[in-house]
Amino acid sequence: MQNLIDLISDAHMNLRRKAEERWGKFGDDGMSHTETHLLARIGQGPLSISEASRLLNISRQAMQKCAVNLEERGYLLFSRRGDNRREKYMSLTERGNRFCLLTGEMKQGMEREIAALLGEER
Repeated sequence: MQNLIDLISDAHMNLRRKAEERWGKFGDDGMSHTETHLLARIGQGPLSISEASRLLNISRQAMQKCAVNLEERGYLLFSRRGDNRREKYMSLTERGNRFCLLTGEMKQGMEREIAALLGEER
């Protein structure tokens, strides 16, 4: 028997999968779950590799690989801040901002669909 936490987790995974499938239908680039999550987080403000790895709960090495891949595809860029020459910060390019805008609109559409099914209050 599943408890509430398991049910919410399953619903979240299904919703994420549907969002990724929808993006795949009109998106111009195959994006992984980690890549879309990273871009959404960077859309809230620049992040360092170590901050992003903690937020997304993946290793620093995996985060670095994901970020470099997104940089090569033109979604983000790296910069340094202040005197700390070891820490790189990531911010969105115009393409990355456009991706976040389009996925945000898509998510709002999905929210409206869910609200229509369940009722606005639920």
